[in-house]
Amino acid sequence: MLYSVLNNQVRMKHILIIVFAFLTSYSFGQEIWSLERCIQLAQQNNLDYKLANVGIKTAYVDEKQSKEQRYPSLNMSTDLGLNMGRSVNPATYTFETKTSSYNSFGIQSSTPIYLGGRINNTIDQNKVNVEIAKADAQNILNNTSLNVAAAYLQIVLSEEQVDIANKRLDQTKRQLEQIEKLIAAGTRPQNEKLDVLAQIAKADQNLLTAENNVILNYLNLKQLLQIDPGYSMKVQRMNIEIPKDANPDIYTLSSVYGSAVSNLPVIKASELRILSAEKGLAIAKGVGLPSIYLNISAGTNYTNLGTRVDNISYIYTPISVRINGNPSVLDFPDKDISTSKNPYFNQLSENIGGGAGITVRVPIYNNGTIRAQKEKAMLNIRSAEIRNEQTKQQLKTDIQRSIANAKAALKQYEATVTTYNAALAAFENAEKRYKIGAISTYDFNTSRTTMDTSLVDVTLAKYDYIFKLKVVEFYEGKKLSINN
Repeated sequence: MLYSVLNNQVRMKHILIIVFAFLTSYSFGQEIWSLERCIQLAQQNNLDYKLANVGIKTAYVDEKQSKEQRYPSLNMSTDLGLNMGRSVNPATYTFETKTSSYNSFGIQSSTPIYLGGRINNTIDQNKVNVEIAKADAQNILNNTSLNVAAAYLQIVLSEEQVDIANKRLDQTKRQLEQIEKLIAAGTRPQNEKLDVLAQIAKADQNLLTAENNVILNYLNLKQLLQIDPGYSMKVQRMNIEIPKDANPDIYTLSSVYGSAVSNLPVIKASELRILSAEKGLAIAKGVGLPSIYLNISAGTNYTNLGTRVDNISYIYTPISVRINGNPSVLDFPDKDISTSKNPYFNQLSENIGGGAGITVRVPIYNNGTIRAQKEKAMLNIRSAEIRNEQTKQQLKTDIQRSIANAKAALKQYEATVTTYNAALAAFENAEKRYKIGAISTYDFNTSRTTMDTSLVDVTLAKYDYIFKLKVVEFYEGKKLSINN
């Protein structure tokens, strides 16, 4: 009765897991995924990496824009409006009290000749910022690789635990068949069957837990890969063994740290930030130096007051005068000028003018702004140096911890292997004694449980050691792979 209830509950959970797996993968074909493929897809889909790529493109835009600061600027302007009241007549340049309309066009160009080195230093700084953005992106890829490798190995581990649980369940069922025969023969008491039934229920529960862990670990990996949780996938089940030449005792902090400083992008980015800050100080110093610009401009204008001369005629008027006391008549000319409104395009072509000149700006006092910029730039350098030192100190701590973890994991693995060998020998002995009736079913099951537990411990310790060993190799600059 007890076995029936427990078995029904376990079977129901099995059914729910199978239904869940079917519903989440019914429309997809199952594919085999290697670690390398998982890492590649995770790197492609990582949102932080995509954001870092946007940062790289932004840095390139800044670099391009800073280079173009060397070139002349060219701007066009136009004005259209009314003059009311007393104002200057644009046609005669005299003051008149009239309402007039006007329209002007102008082109201005300014070319930097000397800006205290600010343009060159800004270009250099933006080049460094591009490399910083690339290093930051690579660091994201590295962290992603480590996370995917951990999730991948966790799946392989959980699937091996499912295999172990299945074997345990099969062994227990075979034991039930054996004990039923012994009970029927009268060599075993009836209550020992209940012990075996309880062991079957426990083994079934352990299998259910292991299968559930597989599902959860796959969901974790899919989340890292940024793929649909319902996508059906299967990681490559390879024979992952500890490398024969693996020996964490050969690793030292100085050797691994030296390789990490040369290879890890997080260190490269940290050191480049110091260089960028130094360029920022050079830029701030350049603000305090004179600036020289070449300026060129041209323009034209129109006004509705503009007129043009159509005809000039002379009228001679006789005037009586006396010359040396003698009366005389002289003809004095008088101009007769006829004008009309000067057309729009005529004025624009007639009023074209321009000029060129050099502008020199010498900063004398700017409310302490230039001094503050220099001080902030020096503080930025100091801040970058401190952060770089923090990054290196943290790297040393991480490497030292990873080496210690690898050494401890190896000892743990060797201890679990020793424990398993002892438990296996004890179980084999118990199995022989059980077959001849020297020990009870309870004692036999206890011995097997101890052996099974120690086997699980060996599996856990093996994968824990492999991963921690790979972390140390990763700091050394080796490619992350579980095939070597």
